[in-house]
Amino acid sequence: MKPYARILTVAVLLCSLVFAALSRPAQADSLYVRKIVSVVYDDSGSMKSDSNWVYASYAMQAFAALMNENDRLFITYMSETNDNPNYDPPAVDLSNEGIQASVDRIRTHFAESWTPYAAVEAAFSKLCSIQDDSPNTEYWLVILTDGQFQDLNRANLSEDFLTWSLSGYAATVMPNGSTPKITYLAIGSGATFPDDRNTQGIYVYKSSGTNDLVHVMSEMANRISGRMKLTAGDLRKTDSNTLRLHSDVPLLNIAVLSQRSDVRILEVRYEEGGTLNLFRQVSVAYPEGVGGSEPVRAQACLINNGDRNINAGNYTVTFDGPVDTNDLVVMFEPALELRMRVSINGMDCDDLRELSGTHEGDVVDLRCELFEIGTGNAVSPDLLPEGTRFALEVLENGMAASSDDTSDLSLEGYTLTHTPTEFRAEIEIPGLRPIQLDTGVFTPGKPIVYSIEVEQPDNFSLTMDELKVNKEKIRFVVYEDGLPVPAERIKQLSFRVETEMPGKVVFEPDGSVSFTPLYRDPVTAIPTGTVSVTGVLNDSHSASGSLYVKPVEYEIRALGPTAAQVDRRTLGEGEEGLRFALYADGKQLGRQAVEAAALELEWNAPYRGRLEHELQVDDLGNFTLIPRFRGWTYFIPYLIPRGTLEGRVAFQGAEASDSMELTGSWKDIVLNYVLPVLALTYLFGSIFKKRFVYSNRICTNHGSGKGMLISGPMNGWFSKSLFTPLAFVPILPDSKSIDGVRFYATGRFSSRRSIGVHVAKLSPTSGVLNGGQDEMRPLKFRKSEVDRLDGKQKLVLNPTDTLVVSADAALSACEAFLYVE
Repeated sequence: MKPYARILTVAVLLCSLVFAALSRPAQADSLYVRKIVSVVYDDSGSMKSDSNWVYASYAMQAFAALMNENDRLFITYMSETNDNPNYDPPAVDLSNEGIQASVDRIRTHFAESWTPYAAVEAAFSKLCSIQDDSPNTEYWLVILTDGQFQDLNRANLSEDFLTWSLSGYAATVMPNGSTPKITYLAIGSGATFPDDRNTQGIYVYKSSGTNDLVHVMSEMANRISGRMKLTAGDLRKTDSNTLRLHSDVPLLNIAVLSQRSDVRILEVRYEEGGTLNLFRQVSVAYPEGVGGSEPVRAQACLINNGDRNINAGNYTVTFDGPVDTNDLVVMFEPALELRMRVSINGMDCDDLRELSGTHEGDVVDLRCELFEIGTGNAVSPDLLPEGTRFALEVLENGMAASSDDTSDLSLEGYTLTHTPTEFRAEIEIPGLRPIQLDTGVFTPGKPIVYSIEVEQPDNFSLTMDELKVNKEKIRFVVYEDGLPVPAERIKQLSFRVETEMPGKVVFEPDGSVSFTPLYRDPVTAIPTGTVSVTGVLNDSHSASGSLYVKPVEYEIRALGPTAAQVDRRTLGEGEEGLRFALYADGKQLGRQAVEAAALELEWNAPYRGRLEHELQVDDLGNFTLIPRFRGWTYFIPYLIPRGTLEGRVAFQGAEASDSMELTGSWKDIVLNYVLPVLALTYLFGSIFKKRFVYSNRICTNHGSGKGMLISGPMNGWFSKSLFTPLAFVPILPDSKSIDGVRFYATGRFSSRRSIGVHVAKLSPTSGVLNGGQDEMRPLKFRKSEVDRLDGKQKLVLNPTDTLVVSADAALSACEAFLYVE
C-alpha cells in the first residue's frame, strides 16, 4: 500500500473513531450527543523517525474538520508539556469561520519531544474542567503514543502504573455526573499500554505500526464510531459528477471525504424534493515534505438537515467535478438512540444519577426503548431488519447478573446488592455500530435500618365539637440507621398515613409527618370509639398511634306511614312507605348524613327476604322506607300475603319501627289469577289443539267375500260427518268412532287434512284371513300394502286413501269399505 493511501484510510477511520457527535447548527443542540474530547498527541522523536506522525497529523486534521462547532476539542502536544507543569491545553476553534485555520495549524505543527506522562495529566485535568449540565454529553480522553511514558525525572512508568492511573480517571465523576471514556492506542513494539478494562470504559488498542495500523483503527472505529462507513458497492454514480446514496433509517448527518482531489460538493437533494444543508467543507492535506511528488489532499464535508433529522430514503450528491467512488468515503450517522426508564421501589427515576443513592434491597424495574433521536417518536423493534441483536444487562463487578435478549429490553423486580453495578443496553443493527446506553457504574449502599416513632398527646380524646376546632396532632418520626430523616429525604421515601379518621397529613419542616384529626361532614361517616392512625414506610415498616372519639348519641324517630294501607298491586312501583328521621345528639341530620349512614333495614316475617327495601331521602333529611317486590309480571305481587308489614331501622344503637297494612281480597285472586289463567288456557288450548276438517265426511259400504276375494260393494254407501262435540274441548285432539274404526285428528293448522286411524274392533266374528289363528291383516290401502297391524296401532290416512276392514272370509262375513273424501 502506498504511504498516502495508508494516510488517507487512517484519517477516515480516526474521524469515525472519536467523532460520534452529530453535526448540527447551534439551534439543534437537542438533537445530538455533545462530545468533549481531550487528545494526547505524541509528537516525540520516535513518532517522527517511524513516520507515524504523518498518520497522526492527517487523522487529527480530518477529525477536527468533521467535528460539530458546539463540541469541544483540546489537543495536548507532548512537546508543549516539557518542563511546563502549568500547561493549559488550548481549545481548537471548531467554528465554521475558524475550522480551516485550525486544521492548517494541526498540519503545520512540528516538534520533537520525549514522552512525559504530564501530558496525560494535563489533558485529563482540562477535560474535567469543562462544565456541562446535560447528562447526555460524553467526555472522551484519547491517547495516541508509540513509546513508554516517563515521569518528570524521565524515569519510565510501568504498565501497572498506567492501569492504576487510568482506572482512577475512568472512575472520576465529570461535571454532568457521567464518567469519561478512555481510548488508548499503543503504536509500535516499544509502546507500553495499560490493561484493557472495557467494563470501566478503558479501551486499549495495539498496532505494530504502518502494516496493521489500518486494521487496528478499523476495530476502534467499529467500537466507538457513531457512523457507518458505506462500502464501494453502496456508492452508485448516475453520471461522472453525481452520486446516489440510500438509507433505510433516518440520519443525523452524512459525512463525505473526497480523497486525492479538491473536488467540492455543490448540492445534496433527497427524494422528498428538499435540499440538504452543506454544513461544513474543509480541506485537509498531508504534512509538507511527505509523499514524494504526488500530493495527498482531501475535502471533508458534513451534511445535515438543519434542525431536523434527515428522513430515510434516497439522496443525490452533486460535485463540481468528476469523482471516482474509489476515492470517496461516505459515512452515515443514524438518528437512533436508546432511552432507559428506571423505577426504584415502584417510583420512577427521572434522573439516572439517582441510582448512586440506592441501597441494597431496593427493587428496580428497567425498560429500554428505541427513539428517533431528538424527537418523541418511538421506533418499533418490528421495523428493524432481520438479524438485529438486542441486549439489556445488569452487571455486578463487571459480570452479567441478569439479562434480557428479547426486543422488549425489559427487566422487572431486580433486587440490588451492595456491589458495583451497571445497567447496560445495546441494539446492534446489521451494518451499523451498536446503539448503546449505560448508566455508568454505581454501588448501592448497605441496607438501611428504618424505624418509626410516634409522638401524640397523652389521653388523646376528642368530641365531635372538639374535632371542628382541633389542632392536636399525631406525629411520626422516621429514622434511618438511628438518625432522623430530614425533610427533603422523607419526601423521597414512600410514606403514607392509613386511618379511617378524616384529617390532614403534613410533611413538617423538621422531617416528621403529622396527622391532624378533623371534623368532616357528614357526621355519620366519622368513626367513633378508639380510632387507629398508622404510618407506613415502604410497605414494610409501620407504627401506630390512636385517639378516642366520643360516640354520638343517635336517635331514630318514626314519623308514621305515608298511607295506612297499601294495595299489593303497587309494590312494584308505588311510593307509599314508612317515614323516619335520624337525630345526632338531639339534632336532626340532613340528607347528606343520612345517605352516608349505614342504616340497618329489616321487614318482619313473613315479608323478610320477600320484599326489598328502597330508601328515599328528602332535603330535610326525612327518609321513607318503601317496600318493593321486583316481580317479572303484574300478577306476582299477589303471592305476597296480606297482613301487617312492619319495618325496622337501626343505626349505631338507635332503633325505631313502624307498620302499615298490605291489602287485597279473594276477588282479587280470582280476577287476577284464576280467570286469566282459565282464559289463556282455553284460548291457547283451542288454537293449538289437533282438529278435524269438519267439512270432510267418512263414507262406508259393506261387501261380501269368498276366500281371498272381496266382491262388493254390496249395499249402498253411507256418509257420516267428522264433526264431534270434542271440537269445543280445548287441548284434547278430535276423535270419532265409525263402524268400529276410530279416527283421530293428527295435525294442526295446514296439516289437519291428515287423519289418524285406530281399529277399535273388527267384524262380529274374527277369524283367519291368511295364516294362523292369531294373525290377521285387517287394514289395506288401495295404493300400498300396510305391514302387520293389531287393534292398538294407529295409522295416518290422507284424502283419497281407501281403508278396507275384513273379517274371516271362510265364514262369509261382511266386509267394510271406508274411504275419505
